[in-house]
Amino acid sequence: MNVFEEIREYYEEAIDWKLGVKRGWVEEYLRYLETQGKSQNILKKIWDDINAFSHYQDRSEHHDLSKLPYWEYSICLEWIDGHILSKEYELNLKNAKRLLGKLLNFYKFLVQRSYTEREKSVIHKFFVKLVRSKIKKGIK
Repeated sequence: MNVFEEIREYYEEAIDWKLGVKRGWVEEYLRYLETQGKSQNILKKIWDDINAFSHYQDRSEHHDLSKLPYWEYSICLEWIDGHILSKEYELNLKNAKRLLGKLLNFYKFLVQRSYTEREKSVIHKFFVKLVRSKIKKGIK
């Protein structure tokens, strides 16, 4: 199944509520990446990370992406580690950098397209704190 069919199936059949991360945003972003030469395998990995974040964000009190404070990304990483049982989402620095890097790129796209008012600086602020921090509590 290609990634776009997987997204369609997820939004149309797997859930029955509105998500903060809109289907149109995800599809447009992945189609854009596809035009940049990204393979279906890479697109699938990006979708998996956006979807993991979406699962957390949907349970957060901040349903609007533009209202999510920078510190909540730490809670998000812990939640994903505890709820998505996959080595790809174990809480360690490599996985955190990968997930946050993909989210940062997604945010840049959304801001560019004026889909969200949220400046990419909020997630960037957390990304930099995580990566540059000398003490990485709870992160292997």
